[in-house]
Amino acid sequence: MGNPKIPDEIKELKGTDRKHRKLENKMQAVYILSDIDAPENLTGAEVKIWHGLIPRLKEVGIFTMTDIDSVIMYCVEYARYIDCHVKLKKQGLLIEKNGNKVANPLLKISNEAIKNVMKLSIEFGMTPAARTRVAAAPKEKKSVDGMLNEGFGE
Repeated sequence: MGNPKIPDEIKELKGTDRKHRKLENKMQAVYILSDIDAPENLTGAEVKIWHGLIPRLKEVGIFTMTDIDSVIMYCVEYARYIDCHVKLKKQGLLIEKNGNKVANPLLKISNEAIKNVMKLSIEFGMTPAARTRVAAAPKEKKSVDGMLNEGFGE
């Protein structure tokens, strides 16, 4: 497995970019800055997770239109994990089946859901190690006049 790809923007900041290594028609991400409602197919806990996650992703400048499906998957998997976790607390890790104690099937579902949540968390830079590899969108620099006029219709 080779070295992970480094975004061109980081290479430019480091001074290690080379013209022959750049993509000619690189995809341009469109960052979402406005409020966005949860998709209608999300319900209950999934919507709560959505509304908790979206502001954090927008704040660090990594939420784009192409990320919506991945965020939906994150919300669904996280809600599935929470649901299983609550049920496991009530039922226990072991259940009785045919007179024998066996592992609760919810344990496998819970473990798969949390693995998926962790994979998606890494993609969005939501773990300490992943944050070292994710570049956020540059913050918009405002002029003094722009800051003074902000909120006054200009």
